[in-house]
Amino acid sequence: MNKIVKNYVTQLNVALNDKLLNTELIKSANLISNCIRQNGYVYVAGNGGSAAISNHLLCDFSKGIEEKTNYSPRVISLSNSPELITAISNDSDFSNIFVNQVTNRLDLSDVCILISSSGKSKNIVKLANYLIKKKVDFVSIIGFDGGSKPLRAANFSMHIVSNNYGVIEDASQAIMHILAKLIIEELNEEV
Repeated sequence: MNKIVKNYVTQLNVALNDKLLNTELIKSANLISNCIRQNGYVYVAGNGGSAAISNHLLCDFSKGIEEKTNYSPRVISLSNSPELITAISNDSDFSNIFVNQVTNRLDLSDVCILISSSGKSKNIVKLANYLIKKKVDFVSIIGFDGGSKPLRAANFSMHIVSNNYGVIEDASQAIMHILAKLIIEELNEEV
């Protein structure tokens, strides 16, 4: 096997097999399942590659969970509208693109999922601070050194221990898929 391929696959395996990450993953699935049971909204946000994962989560949670359970999750990706994001960014500041979308919309039955490979994206950190202030539950998926204090203060923080953006993004994508599977299993247990 090519050395680059072997090294990358090894890093991804190590990142996903982290015991603490897996514990936080299971707890996060429980929190999100409870939100869905209570008919709350699941909001998700991310930048760049994490925005793509956020939008993919919207698809897999909305369609996938609805098809395989008796629930119709209400999922909103705050990364989904370039029109809205650029308008907020132009008229205000890029750091406000997520907070602006949830201001006066969140309920205590809602859950937010914040994805940031660096854990230091200003707009994600600003949203985390807002959620803390409003006492809204949230989970974070972060890489590198674990990011900023607000993201580490999430109800459950899934820290991908890696310093490789590709590995962190691939692991984030896997976490998103695993969350969906865990939520489906949990929602079907009560049937």
